[in-house]
Amino acid sequence: MSGAASRDTDTIWVHSHVSAKLGEPYVVLSWGANAAQMTPAEALTHAAGIVEAAHAAIYDAYLAKAMGGIDAQVGAILLLLRNAREGGDRFNSFKAGHAAPPPVEE
Repeated sequence: MSGAASRDTDTIWVHSHVSAKLGEPYVVLSWGANAAQMTPAEALTHAAGIVEAAHAAIYDAYLAKAMGGIDAQVGAILLLLRNAREGGDRFNSFKAGHAAPPPVEE
């Protein structure tokens, strides 16, 4: 990553890599001075969670608009929907094991 890119705290960078030592694939996610290394399966799980959260945000906004905006009642409904989607898990239904991305072929 270039010096300018590494100082960019507003951009999330995602790069594919192959271990020179083991020949295994891995993914690096970086933002500002932070970075995370994960397996392709872990990266796919996180990516699926991001897509799921984006869709949920769109649906929630549509529902709130259709119900006349966000008030206490609509907020409570959105919270119920969010809790149902997340199943109490911190990330999303993919992380909770309800559905999984396809395994990475070796």
